[in-house]
Amino acid sequence: MKRFYEQQAAPLKSGDIGLHDELIKKYEEAIERIIELESRGDGSSGKLATFESELKSTREKLIECQEVLRKVHDLSREAARNSDITKRTRSLSPSGKFPIYLFSLSEKEKI
Repeated sequence: MKRFYEQQAAPLKSGDIGLHDELIKKYEEAIERIIELESRGDGSSGKLATFESELKSTREKLIECQEVLRKVHDLSREAARNSDITKRTRSLSPSGKFPIYLFSLSEKEKI
């Protein structure tokens, strides 16, 4: 820091003055260009900010959806493991509460 202050306090040499003036001129031109671009009516900087915020929210939604899918996958894998243990080869028969009629439509018309 001490050396920086010494360089700032030291007088500029004649060659350095030309470089310094050229640098200041380029700096001012850059500032004018930035102001001109920002003041244009096309609103590209506003559009860019909007797109960046939409991209951020979309990435957050993507991460959330991936987490949900991972949980669903884990649940299905766990259910598959549990169903292998208690897997039935046939469905349960009716409990007898509802009568089952075994006849065709033609026989029903006769009744």
